[in-house]
Amino acid sequence: MQIVTISSKNQITLPVNLLRNFGLSPTQKLLVDIEDGHIILRPLKKTIIGETAGSLTPYVAAAKLGRTWVEIIRETKKTVSKRLAHTV
Repeated sequence: MQIVTISSKNQITLPVNLLRNFGLSPTQKLLVDIEDGHIILRPLKKTIIGETAGSLTPYVAAAKLGRTWVEIIRETKKTVSKRLAHTV
């Protein structure tokens, strides 16, 4: 376990040995999430969504822009559940 400091710009520097252990490199994207009150960082692999980021904006509902990933997932799960309930 290592200690890092949050800078005045709300940034942290991850220890180099941690980056090497996980094969992370500069400019790589990480998913930041909260689980059981802990901040979790997960490396993102290249995906079609990641590679086309920004170009999909016209296809995303305006109501979802500016929302957190957790909010979008929660809403999507509710919508899917309702649709499945009506198909049974």
